[in-house]
Amino acid sequence: MNLQQLRYAAAVESCGSISKAAQVLFVSQPHLSKIIKELEQELGITLFTRGPDGVTPTPEGEIFIQRGREILQQMDTLTALYQPQREGEHRFRISTIRSPLVMDGFLKLYHRYEGEESYSFSIIESDNRQTVQDVYAHNAEIGVIYLPGEDRREALSRLENKGILYQPICNLRRQIILRRGHPLLGKNRPLTKEDLSGYPMVRYGSRASQSGEPLDIYGGLRDFEGNSRLVWVYDRASLHNILCNTDCFTLGTRSAENQEELFGIVSVPFKEEDGSLPAPEMGVIFLKNYSLGAIAQEFIEILRNTYGD
Repeated sequence: MNLQQLRYAAAVESCGSISKAAQVLFVSQPHLSKIIKELEQELGITLFTRGPDGVTPTPEGEIFIQRGREILQQMDTLTALYQPQREGEHRFRISTIRSPLVMDGFLKLYHRYEGEESYSFSIIESDNRQTVQDVYAHNAEIGVIYLPGEDRREALSRLENKGILYQPICNLRRQIILRRGHPLLGKNRPLTKEDLSGYPMVRYGSRASQSGEPLDIYGGLRDFEGNSRLVWVYDRASLHNILCNTDCFTLGTRSAENQEELFGIVSVPFKEEDGSLPAPEMGVIFLKNYSLGAIAQEFIEILRNTYGD
């Protein structure tokens, strides 16, 4: 099995027809049919069910093609990372936890290059686990993660075992985030668990489990385990929309510059019952044997200058 076979199988699935896929791939239909048949024989499964109206992936075929697309995407990304950079072209790819601080830094970087004739910038927002995986698999040049306050040594050890270096940027104070004009803002003091007990909470979910992210990056979600009124979201846009249009709240970290002006949300200090919990930390990760480009180094410097301790 090779990458060309994966691309051919993915094209057949997309087109729903071997003849249409052959036209897209600029090969003959008999040749493409032969390649698919040889691939099925090699795998020992049937990829497609043939019918008068075209082809349909079998259950085994759907799984195979889905995994194949993931491999093709990783290979395309890896190739792009190591392609010779054309003169005058600026390239940067980052994977990051969902953070307004990182997005603010990314926009500051973009504005420095928006007048250039050629650039390719990419930002992927997910969670800690996916960010580490993106850096490890060369899907991103650098990553930004939250290092939990507890078990810090264990977390750093896991990164080291993957050949990933970590550079701290700043400590993160726990904050309650809610809309401008929220009733709780009238208290004019740090908010407590009791203050928040009557309000719904918005939390990021995990697509894999359809529940909360397994890693409590804020080190304070345990204070809200009894909250039965929850809204799960999977991206920052949804989080901001819900916070701005409801009395929901969420637990976050320090605010970005111009947060209230740009998004209509406010960060208020959270008074924890156990004040001994160490604060989480935000930092940059990259592969140990990978030489960072000038733009990646520039982005790290922007984060340090704007939010560094």
